[in-house]
Amino acid sequence: LSAVAWLLWKREAPAPAPAPSVTAAAPTCTNASCGAGGARAVCRRGACVPLESEDCKVLARPEDIASDDTLWIGAMFPTRGPMAPPFVESIRAVDLARRDFLEVGNGLPSAKPGAPARPIAVVQCDDSVDPMRPARHLVEDVGVPAVVGFARSKEVVDLSLAFFNPRGVLALAANTAPMLSSIPTPPAQ
Repeated sequence: LSAVAWLLWKREAPAPAPAPSVTAAAPTCTNASCGAGGARAVCRRGACVPLESEDCKVLARPEDIASDDTLWIGAMFPTRGPMAPPFVESIRAVDLARRDFLEVGNGLPSAKPGAPARPIAVVQCDDSVDPMRPARHLVEDVGVPAVVGFARSKEVVDLSLAFFNPRGVLALAANTAPMLSSIPTPPAQ
């Protein structure tokens, strides 16, 4: 996760796709107002968006969920079924890296001189049933700038072509399959 944090140091999250019900006159919100009553949601384009879904859960402190400065990272590993056991340690490693950034450096250094460090939080999704569903949630709803993990190399290729590349989302695969080096990317990316 430290390589991801370095790559994201000056990068802003891509703008999530506009929600059908959001208009230009939509009331403004904050992550704190979206989380009122214990909801796990963030403000995106003037609307509260749930962080959790049927496939995804949040790895974050309550104060990081409420902070508008939190950098949200996606993680996709199998958490159910026969593929899940080998990935348990990977999920723990992602959460350990998140906690280490918070405990050692109080978060990710801000790109703005003198500004406080930014908290890092993770939306951890299960990709064992339908990888497109959590990828869509991470990219279009939450608006993460990066997703780490993945059970299969073909999954990384398919998701990169469908969601990640078109939206400028960094996909960091947890394997070294040669097919990953041949994913087509737009010019200058």
